[in-house]
Amino acid sequence: MNKIKQWIKAILVRLLRPVIKQVLDEQPARTCESCGPCADLQQIIRYAVQRPVDLVRKGQFYYYCYTNEKYLYDSIPESDRYKSAREIAPVENVLLEKADFPVSMVITCLQHLGEQGFKADFFDVGASLGTVSVPVAAFMKHSRMEEARVFSFEPGAINLLKANIKVNGLENQVTAIHKAVCDMDSYLPFYVYSCHAEGARVLTNPVNPTEPLIANLVPSCRLDTFLADLKYKNNSNHLVIKIDVEGHDADVILGLSNTLSTGRVAMVVFEYSIGTMRARNVDYMRPLTLLHQNNFALYNLWDVETGWDIEIGKAQKRAPVMQELPLENEERIHRFFAQVSANNAYEQTDLLAINRAVPNFDSLVEKLRKTFHPST
Repeated sequence: MNKIKQWIKAILVRLLRPVIKQVLDEQPARTCESCGPCADLQQIIRYAVQRPVDLVRKGQFYYYCYTNEKYLYDSIPESDRYKSAREIAPVENVLLEKADFPVSMVITCLQHLGEQGFKADFFDVGASLGTVSVPVAAFMKHSRMEEARVFSFEPGAINLLKANIKVNGLENQVTAIHKAVCDMDSYLPFYVYSCHAEGARVLTNPVNPTEPLIANLVPSCRLDTFLADLKYKNNSNHLVIKIDVEGHDADVILGLSNTLSTGRVAMVVFEYSIGTMRARNVDYMRPLTLLHQNNFALYNLWDVETGWDIEIGKAQKRAPVMQELPLENEERIHRFFAQVSANNAYEQTDLLAINRAVPNFDSLVEKLRKTFHPST
């Protein structure tokens, strides 16, 4: 019955989408203030409503983002908001010690694979504005990893993502794909909020389901299908994958099953949303069992006992731990996720899966621990 309701909703979305588009197209367009760096990127990017865009600097890089992005825009000092023309300094070198999570872990893994004589690509699933894709691609560019590529999947703010790739000079390193990644090749309703830009998702919001949502119909794909169809020279490259898809994480991993069996996937860092899976009647052990069957070690990345401060605009109070979870001990895994649910209002945590077949596996784990724990 639930599947029938979902298909009816998807059909209605598809029928109403042209009507919504026509109404919006009749509204006067709002554009950001003219500035040198974004002279050719002045179109306000929209899902189904108009939102003002600003150019900001975060760390070494530049991003166009909606001015109602609480987690990004509100954290940027006024001096780093570029509403008028300013010169953008090119990035000369990517400083790993200044990289935050999960960028630091992705770059560390890419470096390790390179030291072992392997080439690798990075798949950013749920790329959003590109705050992970951009620094990783810049690292590839300045490390002269000519054959390495970044593939950034984003079903929502795809035009902002493309603009951020361009403004940082990374068009040759990054391919932006306007698709939702899951466990089927189809079309899915993609929900965005009417009042802010964070948290766009294939699923409705489990934390605040009463918040107004707008749906668009977007193409979806399995990573297995994408890799099988992909005509590029890097089909023997190892893969480093980041997944942040607001509760659809299990579906992404299940849609990667064939590729996992090939041994090409070196590392997956992903958000794991237990509460959303429970609401969808999804077995959270199934993706983890798949990883275990394909020789992956699994690590929890945060101390679940500290809990999180979920008030928007405040830093989350999380302590890094990088603690290995024994996938062969299902009872202990269940106890762990019970802790996650009890101590985290979102009922989610970040996990790291590393292929034990990666050359010098223990060395990679130690490097990742040092990256994640700068004090050690």
